[in-house]
Amino acid sequence: MQRQRLVEQSNAQLEPALCAMTGCRADELLDRLATYPYWHPDDLDKYWEEGRAALEGREALTGFESRIRHRDGHDVFTMVYTAPLIDGTGVHKGWMSSVVDISAQKRAEAREHLQEQQLQHQQRRLILGEMVTTIAHEMNQPLMAVNPVRECGQGLPCARRHGHAQGRA
Repeated sequence: MQRQRLVEQSNAQLEPALCAMTGCRADELLDRLATYPYWHPDDLDKYWEEGRAALEGREALTGFESRIRHRDGHDVFTMVYTAPLIDGTGVHKGWMSSVVDISAQKRAEAREHLQEQQLQHQQRRLILGEMVTTIAHEMNQPLMAVNPVRECGQGLPCARRHGHAQGRA
């Protein structure tokens, strides 16, 4: 999707893809000064900073991530690339922005992050289980050695308790 902004910061031209991405009609976006209806309310400061950067010629050459709010309320994650529009005489007339919907990529990244967290949690549980088993085994060893001594102290001959014939050592 592309849009063209004039130096005054109004949308002079836009593609229908922007309307689909935002849920807005073209007449709601054309010749409108910022703020735009699709700007996410939590990111207004970021939009103004990006606009100032473009006015000052500091637009991000590698683009920047943005989050916009579709009219129905869901968030759309985008990558925005902006370049100055210079006419044939060298006069700066505005900007051309290309906006790419990266929502599917962001969802995939979020799923991957969640799976990684779940895997790390399971690994920690496995390690904890192994540690508990090792500690239980180590604690049981001395108890097993003490048990025959305890039984012998209860008054019965040790040999009889351990299955040895009486009188044999």
